[in-house]
Amino acid sequence: MILTSSEAEQDIIDSYDRHANAYLTKPINFEGFVDIVRRIEEFWLTVVKQPPE
Repeated sequence: MILTSSEAEQDIIDSYDRHANAYLTKPINFEGFVDIVRRIEEFWLTVVKQPPE
C-alpha cells in the first residue's frame, strides 16, 4: 500500500507496476489524515480476511 502526497499519474502507474495493492493520496489537513489512517486500520484489521497462521 502506498500512502503519499503525490497525485502524479506516473507515480500511480509505477506503484501498481511494482505490485502495490493500493495507492492513497494523503489528505492536506490533519483531520483528513487521521480519518484515512483509521479507515486503513479498519480495513486491514476488520475487513480483510487473512489466512490462518
